[in-house]
Amino acid sequence: MVNECIREIIAKRIAGDIVWSDDHGGSLRRWREIFKVSQMEVARIMGVSASVISDYEKGRRTPGAKFIKKYVDALLTLDGERNWQVIKELAKGLNIYSSAIIDVKE
Repeated sequence: MVNECIREIIAKRIAGDIVWSDDHGGSLRRWREIFKVSQMEVARIMGVSASVISDYEKGRRTPGAKFIKKYVDALLTLDGERNWQVIKELAKGLNIYSSAIIDVKE
């Protein structure tokens, strides 16, 4: 299991990368490939057709904030089904460790 705080930090980093990219579609595709998932898998989780994912990745559609959030959430959901393999590597690469996350409710 991955700490929810780590999941959120990684999700925001990925979404930010997509938003700030000059090639939104290429960035969407790159992240999907990093997570080693197909357009069909992402589409299933998002409740859309694979052709919709293809349209965004090829730049035929421009993603809004809501789409990007759902897309990133789908990637993380699929990674969770695979024991958080990619998230664990990304967290390690960003020096984010669950033991370093402190609960601020105190």
